[in-house]
Amino acid sequence: MRGNCDLGPLKYQVVLYFFRNIHFSTAILLIIYVIGLHITALSGWLPFRNNTADAGLIYTDIFGKAGDSGFVSALLAIAVVVAQAFMINSIADQFRLMDSRSWLPGVAFALVTALLPSFLYLSPALASSFFIVWSLRFLFYAYKSPKSPLHVFDIALCIAAASLLYPRALLIAPAFFIAIGIMRSWSAREYMVFLAGLILPLLLGWTWYFWHDRAGEFFQKHISGVFSWPQLATGLDISAEWSGLAFIASLFLFFVFNISGYMRGKSILVQKSVSVMFWLLIFGSLQIFFCADWQWDRFLLAGAAAGLLLAYSYEDMKPIYAEILHLVILISAFGLQFMHISVS
Repeated sequence: MRGNCDLGPLKYQVVLYFFRNIHFSTAILLIIYVIGLHITALSGWLPFRNNTADAGLIYTDIFGKAGDSGFVSALLAIAVVVAQAFMINSIADQFRLMDSRSWLPGVAFALVTALLPSFLYLSPALASSFFIVWSLRFLFYAYKSPKSPLHVFDIALCIAAASLLYPRALLIAPAFFIAIGIMRSWSAREYMVFLAGLILPLLLGWTWYFWHDRAGEFFQKHISGVFSWPQLATGLDISAEWSGLAFIASLFLFFVFNISGYMRGKSILVQKSVSVMFWLLIFGSLQIFFCADWQWDRFLLAGAAAGLLLAYSYEDMKPIYAEILHLVILISAFGLQFMHISVS
């Protein structure tokens, strides 16, 4: 006897069902979801390595000591992911990027930023991705105000600010340069505005470290080290990384094969946003090859783009298929975590 309680919607929907709303209280569920994704790191089961070799000086000065503890690092990572998930959800709602308002963009981003074990701890790339997400808001403002160069300046300013935490974040600047051209037409003055926005934070950072007798170190870390020739060794051994590489590659191929579905029947703004996300995905991923060693956390620069594309996938699918896709990705992510635990 079913009575008056219809459990039909819950019969086939497991997790995403609870985020297909815009209730403020659902934010608590999102926080719990992020904590659950990071539980292996919080518990100390995953091996922790505080790698700051390619971190910016500001990141090292602020988070250097905090990153010595695996628990603190995992806790900080959760805080950064939650903040960015809220920001992405706010952007999707404000600019009507989804057909209906929900918490799906935030959930999708949280899942993307927990795909691999090394994503679960605070890293320079994760910290700098906060400013990459922030720059997306200014990018959509630029679409709404095509005659204002201020938003172009703000976008470049965010990219340069991200590079102060993770210097190689500057390598994503070409993607935003292309993205601005997709969202609006360029003017000659805005080229200079974009360049000024990239230079100003670096100049201020150099001035600060100049007064602390570290100008040379700043220049080497944030300028010359970024634009040096790619250092990826031809004999780099990635045999131990095949599982993570296959997982990431499969997800990226899924996005590519579904590009027509993302565009079909959407508004012009959404179609433009899909194109922008693919450019960010490409440049955010390619920057990993500018390093001599293999560090998965550098893919987090493309986390916002991957999260929004995954949210589009959830929305375009039937709820049952969206739940299956979510569970497949979730189980795969936890599988990689536990495989990493068993190996270590």
